[in-house]
Amino acid sequence: MQRGSHPTYQQGLGAIGRYLDQHGYEDLVLCELGDGFVGRVVLNGRLVEAIPFSVNDLNRMIRMAAEETGRLRQSPPLAPNPDGSFMRRTVGGYRDFLSALGRQCDWLEASSVLLVELPEAMLVTYRKPAGSPDASQMSNYEYLYDESGIRQLMMGNTSGLRP
Repeated sequence: MQRGSHPTYQQGLGAIGRYLDQHGYEDLVLCELGDGFVGRVVLNGRLVEAIPFSVNDLNRMIRMAAEETGRLRQSPPLAPNPDGSFMRRTVGGYRDFLSALGRQCDWLEASSVLLVELPEAMLVTYRKPAGSPDASQMSNYEYLYDESGIRQLMMGNTSGLRP
């Protein structure tokens, strides 16, 4: 996602997480496209139409968050909700997890990121250049984050998505 005016994964995913938390969405499926992401979520038990997050939208959301941080105190993390989706039960919301995941994706030089929230885990798939001299070859990776893995990632542990 880091081409030209594209934000970093940490910035873009963090902005998406903030948006999801602000609107109370749950049960996330998020797919990276050529020009941003598209998400499917549930709100109040109902499936919401696909939500596109174009690169322009992400840049705008990042700017808005930075402006709000300058004016207001940053909102505290959400408290876990025992009746919510996996991420809501585990850490309360999406912003901090997606920001930490984005940091990891940036570090790995990942691309084609896909997230699927399952009842007891978050499945993350991505592509990255293979270790060969031919940079056009890509390898596919997947990682299943359980509650422990999510907490480790958010504390800065870099072993999670490492191939």
